[in-house]
Order: sequence, then C-alpha cells, then structure tokens
Amino acid sequence: MAGKGTASPVELAAEMTEVLVRAFPGRVVHGTGDAAFHGEPLVIKGATWTTRLPASAVLYGPEPPRTGRRGQPAKKGARIGKCKDAAQAAEWQDVTVRIYGKERQVQAAARPALWYGSFKNAPGQLVLMRDKDSKNLYDLGLFSLDMSLSPAGVIERYSWRWPIEPSNAAGKQVTGAGDACNRTGTAVERTVPFAFLVQTLMIIWYAVSCDPAAGMAQRRKRSPWYLSKATPSAADMHAALRDALTSARINGISPGRGCRVTCDLGLSSLAGRRVERVIPHLRPQTGSKIASIAPLLAGNRWLCDSLGRRKSRETTGTTLTSDAKAA
Repeated sequence: MAGKGTASPVELAAEMTEVLVRAFPGRVVHGTGDAAFHGEPLVIKGATWTTRLPASAVLYGPEPPRTGRRGQPAKKGARIGKCKDAAQAAEWQDVTVRIYGKERQVQAAARPALWYGSFKNAPGQLVLMRDKDSKNLYDLGLFSLDMSLSPAGVIERYSWRWPIEPSNAAGKQVTGAGDACNRTGTAVERTVPFAFLVQTLMIIWYAVSCDPAAGMAQRRKRSPWYLSKATPSAADMHAALRDALTSARINGISPGRGCRVTCDLGLSSLAGRRVERVIPHLRPQTGSKIASIAPLLAGNRWLCDSLGRRKSRETTGTTLTSDAKAA
C-alpha cells in the first residue's frame, strides 16, 4: 500500500511502463488499468494508456490551433462534459467486440478529447459503450491515449486487464503471496515473484497431470446447485495438488523395502537423479504422482508452508531406503 513518502500506484505503474519502453526500443508499449490508474505520470513517450473514466471526469475538446493573438494560447478545447453529457450527443454505431472470452454485439461511440484533469493536454479519445438493449445512456466510458485505435479496439484492450486481476487475487488468497512477512529489500523483491512462479507451476502441473473435465464432474457431483461453473479455478487446482501430495505422503511402500515416504511440497530430498532412484521403490500409483510433480516442484519449500504443511526442518523431508540414500 502507498503511504507517506512512498510512490503512488500510478507512479509505480508509470515506472514499470518506462522499464518496458527501455527494454523494447522501437516498439510501442500499451498499458491499461481500471479507473484508479490515471494521471500525468502515465503520459510516456513510446507508450499509450487506456483506462476507465470515472463518472465525475470532465473532458474537453482537442487543443485548438494558435490564433496569433497576444496572450497565452488555449490548452484545451470546448467543454464536452462528463460521460453522460457526451453520450447524449454521441453518434452510436454497432460493433462486434471480443471481451472476456466471448464475442458481443454492442454499440460504441468515439470522439477526440482531452482529459485535462488527469493527462493535461495529451491528446486522446473518448470511447463510450453500451449494450444494444441497455436503458442507460452508456454502460462504459473509456479514455485512451492511443489515437490510432478503433472504438472496438479500445474496448477490447481495456478487457485485457481482467485475466491479470484474477491471477493476482489467486496469488494472494490461494497461493499465499500476501502472507509473507519480509523486512529486507531483497526478500520483499523476491518473495512475491517467486509466489507467482509457484502458482504458474501449479497450473502447469494441473494441465499436464490432471483431468479438468473429471475434476469439474466431481465438483458438480459435490455441489449440484453450482450450475454456472464451467472451468476449474485456482482453488480447484490447489485442492487437486494437495490431494495428490497427501496421497503420496500416506501411502506406504512395499514391505521390506524401507519406510514410508514423507513427501514435502519441495521434494527437496528427491531432486535430480534421486527422484529416478526412489520412484521404482514406490507403489505404481504413488510413484507416478511424485514423478509428475517432482520436476515442477523440486526445491520449493516455501509453497509447502503456504499450503499448510507447516513442519519444522527437522521433521520435514523424505525417508529413503538404504539403497536410495547411498545413491
């Protein structure tokens, strides 16, 4: 959270955009954010910004040409007003947009404008959208610094932010990125990216080693009233991984071949070639589960804590047979 003496979210977004602009010279970086992300710091050469307009935002026409008269020239054109004022005089057209994974038939209107209160005299365009059967003057008001984009393109670009937001929410609420208590600078900079890396590995493991259709069928069987669920969530993947690891922990190996396997999430004692040596000693079902996740989760002890496997380093690990230890 931003506080006194720290950079605001808008300033942080501008800093990140500048990093991307420097990293990709010769290319235009397009950024988008919700209604909280607007301001003059986001006017960056080599980048554009698209954001949602608050209902209270007041817009003006483009900067008028110089008149040659004495005095300071005008920096903004005639007052357009708020989105509701612009919607009353808008020329609506039917467009097809693909947003949030679906194609929709909507109405859109656009006009050049300045949002002087936020972006000063940086040229941009106002884009309004509404459903065909909507009773409102408009349903969505957007402002974009990309003047070359069509109204449908502005609407679609704004929808790009949505896949990122659920990922951030899942990282905080499911994976545990928001639970870390760090103090040093390097720890703060590394923990959250590592948490999202772990979340990525969890999704890859689910896609490779699980059956999403079977998981959805089981979910509908347990919750028959939940009819709108069509795809697995991060929480479903988390639960599947937890069940797989629990099964790997509590299953014993064949009698006379050693003790039971205690599998932490990192499989730190089974990294590299040791995994290949230990798996043949396990039951086929258990061995296949560990084999499917070992390459993805090797060395990840932090995720072990975030999923509730809170055990001390003295008690966490993998008990191997004498042959495996020798390996």
